[in-house]
Amino acid sequence: MSTIVAPNMLNSLEVVKPLRLMPSRRSAITVKQSFGIHRVQVPSNLGGTLVIGLGIDDLVPPPGTKDWRDGIDFKVMDPHGFIHAMKDPLQPLRLEIPAGRRGNGLFFVYMNAPSGKYQLYARFVDVGQARNPDGTPFIPWNFWFFPYSRTTEAGPDATAWASAQFRPLEKYEKAFGVTGAVEWERRFHSDLHKSRKHWAGHCDDAAPASVLFAPPPSEGLTHNGVHFSCEELKLLAAEVTAQHKISFAKWIMNKEVTTVGRFHERKPSDAPEEFGTAPEEGIAELLEALRQQFEGIGDALIMDLRDATGNEFDEVWNHAVFRYETSLWQSNVHEPDLVEGQTILYANADALDIDNMTCRGFPAEVHGTGRTATVSLTSDKTWRVLRYRIRYNRFGGIDRDSPDQLWRSVVSPSGEKVHVPRYAATFNGLPHDVRHAPRPDGGNPHVLREHILELLPLRRQP
Repeated sequence: MSTIVAPNMLNSLEVVKPLRLMPSRRSAITVKQSFGIHRVQVPSNLGGTLVIGLGIDDLVPPPGTKDWRDGIDFKVMDPHGFIHAMKDPLQPLRLEIPAGRRGNGLFFVYMNAPSGKYQLYARFVDVGQARNPDGTPFIPWNFWFFPYSRTTEAGPDATAWASAQFRPLEKYEKAFGVTGAVEWERRFHSDLHKSRKHWAGHCDDAAPASVLFAPPPSEGLTHNGVHFSCEELKLLAAEVTAQHKISFAKWIMNKEVTTVGRFHERKPSDAPEEFGTAPEEGIAELLEALRQQFEGIGDALIMDLRDATGNEFDEVWNHAVFRYETSLWQSNVHEPDLVEGQTILYANADALDIDNMTCRGFPAEVHGTGRTATVSLTSDKTWRVLRYRIRYNRFGGIDRDSPDQLWRSVVSPSGEKVHVPRYAATFNGLPHDVRHAPRPDGGNPHVLREHILELLPLRRQP
């Protein structure tokens, strides 16, 4: 912060100048001097990566002009006094800040630019990736949610028992010599009179199944002379998961168990202040749960990402979130504890390819390993961009009582502003001795765990 040297006069020659966290590299400041010292303050103690590097303007100097990066000397001192030197002007310094350590200590950037000019930026990012036991990225398979069947003018919908495209339960009975599975599904998972919502189906079981079971082969498989397609195997895995899953709540937007109320019927963009200051607004809880889950445990999270169209507030769409990317930046360099934030959630998709009756993108594609995995945004994945404003306290935690908290918006892949994610849960394994009684909201009790494990093994969990 500038110091007062005379009445109504600020010291413009202050040696150490503040450098704010920025939303992107393109926000880099330009400094026309040979020497400079800047300080960067990271407000969060949740952990993440401080990225400090040179700007991107004038990367290709005009002919006969010397590159301003030639001979540049760039060092950063962290809050513990350790010096980190930049070795390649094209590659930024990446300083890892562990969770729990007070990240809002000061980082000092020392610049020596022989050309008399430099461009500098600072970013704070946090990337979390679900992972396999060997550390490689954990990717849940895409699924189709199999809606409750109802008859249309074109005939029965493509469902678990009443479609021309899929016959998973009939095939199951034939392959294993059992009965009752088709009849139970017809009785409890039908909607021939169109009394249910059109979106009701198996996604609440298919999403955790995509985490617990190994990916089915894309070409399907044959068992006891009966061929199961990839999508039919996914339905059987979902039925078993519904019977045995034990969930553990990780984060809840609000405590209401219904799909009505102001936080369901309105979107954050409708009333940012209301969402931000509500006791159960969930911004702090969400960020903490994501960091704890992916950086600590390593499991994917089953989340209700709500209606993708933004039109029907009561829709519940479950997906397996396997990656998040958070970026925090400061609008006012003199108020470093007040930050703008963006978190992108990546999840598997549930769209059915009508041409070949398979789920597109099998499985969801991620390239790379570990935390450096990169994700291409395609129609084969579901994602949400969460925008918010938060204030941190002096200990580096989010100030839950601050009136400055805002849920700005949640945006779907189509660019529409939609509802906030409603909850997150995990599922760890399928116990041998736990079964649900036959009921409409449970899995098909005639689909036996031991049979499905002959078709699909369980994944090794982190």
